[in-house]
Amino acid sequence: MKEYFEKAVLHPLPPGRTAAELTMRGREMANFRTDDFTNIYYEDAGAGPAMVFLHGWTGNHCAWAPAVRHFTQKGYRVITYDHRGHGASGLPPRGYTMERLARDLEGLMAYLDLKDVILCGLSMGAHVLFAYARLFGCARLSKAITMDMSPKLIADETWPHGLYKGSVTQQDNLDILHAMEADLSGFWRDFFTKVAAADPISPEVTQALVEGVLNFPLHVAKALGNEIVREEYRKTVSAIPVLTP
Repeated sequence: MKEYFEKAVLHPLPPGRTAAELTMRGREMANFRTDDFTNIYYEDAGAGPAMVFLHGWTGNHCAWAPAVRHFTQKGYRVITYDHRGHGASGLPPRGYTMERLARDLEGLMAYLDLKDVILCGLSMGAHVLFAYARLFGCARLSKAITMDMSPKLIADETWPHGLYKGSVTQQDNLDILHAMEADLSGFWRDFFTKVAAADPISPEVTQALVEGVLNFPLHVAKALGNEIVREEYRKTVSAIPVLTP
């Protein structure tokens, strides 16, 4: 986790290279319009078997910069994009559910005519992946990979594997939402410290991450934060034949 944050924040491009050079070397930057007329920003780089990366809550496609460099060099076509309400994508008044994000994903993959996709979801992106499989099945996928996410975030007597080793309760989620409203900067600083607790990130990276999300739309963060907690995908996960946790 520490390496993921530090590479994405401090070294988003290879040394001595510019974004224009990367674009000229095969990276397409474009927008796809969903069936509810929301613009979804995406980048399409490389050639070969297709990989689609799904970023996490309040993130954006830039977090995958190290993965794009690595896998395009290994002979893959890599597609990254911003979920609605995130990054350079549109900010519609509605549609902040896992189901709607999954429909956006299917629309984008259909638009790009992708088949045999390796679909990779980090954090909330894993929940988008689960929602996609529940809605559309896995016919378009060759493999599904999830990172840093549980199919059910709140632990109970039937499920000890929730967020933060099963320690987060429904009341904790409500407290998180209140904390965001009370002290947004402090909330994000505490959030990034917790998610990287096993391998702490530097104050420089933490500050860069906090500055990057302070302008994130609060209503989008709250709506999707509630969605992540409310949804559960245990039955869906067991039915995904291509899943690689």
